[in-house]
Amino acid sequence: GGVTLAKPPKNISLLDVLMAVDSRSVTLNRCLADDLSCDRSGFCAVHQRLTDVQEVMARELRAITFDRLVD
Repeated sequence: GGVTLAKPPKNISLLDVLMAVDSRSVTLNRCLADDLSCDRSGFCAVHQRLTDVQEVMARELRAITFDRLVD
């Protein structure tokens, strides 16, 4: 039993795991995952701000690797 990692822990980010389990868990709003979900995404001021925050969150989650979580 148990689990074997396919990559070294330093090469697995928290973002990788969250995306594998449920990509919606790291998406702030439906319009960020699917532009067709909202007909205002192309000109919505909130959409662009959410996109900026989404990018920051993804960058931070990508920086958290499993080797750092074990310490």
